[in-house]
Parts: sequence; structure tokens; C-alpha cells
Amino acid sequence: MGCDIHLIVERRDDAGVWHTLPVPHQTMEVLTQRCYDVFGVLAGVRRSGPVIAEPRGLPTDHSLTWMSEDELERALGDHSFSWLLPEEILTHHARSRWPASMESWVRAWAWRGWGDGRHRFVFGFDS
Repeated sequence: MGCDIHLIVERRDDAGVWHTLPVPHQTMEVLTQRCYDVFGVLAGVRRSGPVIAEPRGLPTDHSLTWMSEDELERALGDHSFSWLLPEEILTHHARSRWPASMESWVRAWAWRGWGDGRHRFVFGFDS
């Protein structure tokens, strides 16, 4: 039995409301490979070692608040919920060795301008 990540990308509008964006193909390609090194870096799931941040839970203002708990679990998994800003990922990337598969992910969203403080990744895992 494996572990999968479920992720959404959000952008905050000028009124402070978060909206779901399409997840870039390169990001999904990395995440669907069950790369436990990546899961470990993001939230300490399935791998020990340095993590960007311990799981924080779901943000209270996430863009999926309209979903029931069952729908939310299907969308974001059932454990280790968290969120990260692209800036946190870049900072960690600059300090630490990354799994090679993560490089294309970082490049895929960095060129989109997601380091502007208005984007975040919200995610969870299932086992």
C-alpha cells in the first residue's frame, strides 16, 4: 500500500479571498510518482530528515470551504494536511539538497511568478 499526495494551488485576490488554480502538469507529474523524498521534504511524510515545515493543518480560509468533509477528504486526502508558500519552498531549496525530481517542479511554477506572496500550496496525503 502506498501513500499519495493531494494538492491544490491557491491564489489570494485583492480582497484577501483564496481561489483554486489549475495545478501545472509538471507539478502533477512529480507528485503522482509517489516520490517519498518529496513527501518528506514537504511534510515529513514517509521519510525522516529536514522538512520545510511540520504539517500545519488546513488553513481556515482555504478555497474548498464549500465542500463537505467527505468531499474534502477525497480532494485532499486524510492525514498530514498542510500548506506552504512558494517562498518557503525556494528558501528551503536554496539551503538544502533536493530530490532531483523536485527540480522540474520548482522550475515549473517559479516562472509563473508564484513567489509574489499571493500563492500557496495546500495539500494532504492518503495511505
